[in-house]
Amino acid sequence: MSTGNRNIIFHDPVSMLEIVNTINQYDIGITFYPPVNFNIKNALPNKFFEYIQARLMVLSGPSPSLVEYINKYNIGAVTEDFTKESLIDTLNGLSLEAIDKYKKNTEKAAIELSSEKNMELLDNVISGMFSERS
Repeated sequence: MSTGNRNIIFHDPVSMLEIVNTINQYDIGITFYPPVNFNIKNALPNKFFEYIQARLMVLSGPSPSLVEYINKYNIGAVTEDFTKESLIDTLNGLSLEAIDKYKKNTEKAAIELSSEKNMELLDNVISGMFSERS
């Protein structure tokens, strides 16, 4: 689909199982959700984790939950606010070296934040609950 802007292309949707492999060919995943309510302000959207699993740099607005992970793993940049000007300024301020560094840093985050790792934690919690009862 064309937008009239040669720098913007909308691709056809892919199945959920294909998302990570499909977006891996790109550099930056953007999570930019102005905090219009409590849920949005504190959200950890699936897209955020898909970007990490695809080893993309993450660019986010200053959403507290997202900023915490971005800073902890050093996987991206955060805009000053939720204006389009701030988003544009942050994008334009990124060097190729910075993008590459952030993408490389997602390797550790992807392992620690994987569903396999979380299932391991959940298994331990559940096992602990049952062993305490016996």
